[in-house]
Amino acid sequence: IFLLIVLNINELYHLIPEEFSGGLVVVFLVGVAKLYDNLMGCNNVVLFNSDYYRVVLLFGVILTILTVLLNMLFIPRSGINGSAFATFLAITVYNTIKIYFVKRKFDMMPFTYDTGKVLVLIIVSIGLFYFWEFPFHPIVNIMLKSLLVTFVYVVSILKLNVSEDISILIKKYLKVK
Repeated sequence: IFLLIVLNINELYHLIPEEFSGGLVVVFLVGVAKLYDNLMGCNNVVLFNSDYYRVVLLFGVILTILTVLLNMLFIPRSGINGSAFATFLAITVYNTIKIYFVKRKFDMMPFTYDTGKVLVLIIVSIGLFYFWEFPFHPIVNIMLKSLLVTFVYVVSILKLNVSEDISILIKKYLKVK
C-alpha cells in the first residue's frame, strides 16, 4: 500500500486543488514512519506478554515528550513538513528504542535477511516507477501504474521467496503452481 501511495501521489495531486500539492513530503515521511512502525509489530507482542510490559508505558511517555519537543522545534522552521519530519523522527526513535530493548532482554530481532530483500525491492520499485508517467487522465494513470507496480511487486516477492506464508497466499489466490 505504501508503494502504491508514494508511486501515485503526483497523480493524486493533479486531482486536488494546487494548494495541497506541498503535502508530498508529508505523505512520504509519515508513510516511511508508519512502514517502520508496522515492522515492529512483534516487539509490542513480546513486550506486552513479558515481565517487561510496563516499559511500553515508559516508551510511550518518551514518544509523547519527543513528539511535542520535535514539533516545537520543526514546525516554526518548516511548517507542515516540519511536523512530518518531527513525526518521522519521533516514531523512528521510539521503535529503535524498542528494538534495542527487545534485542538486549530477549536476544530477538524483528528483521531478517528477507526483510532486507523487501526493503531493497521497495527502494528499487520507487526508483523504477516514481517518474514513470502515462499521458492519460490521472485516474487512468493511477490504475495503470497500480496494476503494473502490483504485478512487478507480487512476482518479485514470489521470486525472492521472502516469506513462505506470503508465497502460499499469493499462489492460492492466483492459482499459481
